[in-house]
Amino acid sequence: MRKCNTPKPGSQAAKSEKSSKQKMPEGSWKCEKCNNINYPFRTKCNRQNCGADKPSESNKSPSESSDENNQ
Repeated sequence: MRKCNTPKPGSQAAKSEKSSKQKMPEGSWKCEKCNNINYPFRTKCNRQNCGADKPSESNKSPSESSDENNQ
């Protein structure tokens, strides 16, 4: 048998692949102030020392559309 102390292939590579392949949920938004990616349910950036409001790019407010239909 040969002993070279080389780690088994895949033991460390698998961990690094998982961390590098972070999937953003659909509807995630980028903070205009610090470029942090935030989950769709957040209304403010969650990056420490930022807290900027979510940009209002989408004009799909449920309250506005229901008001228009009632009139």
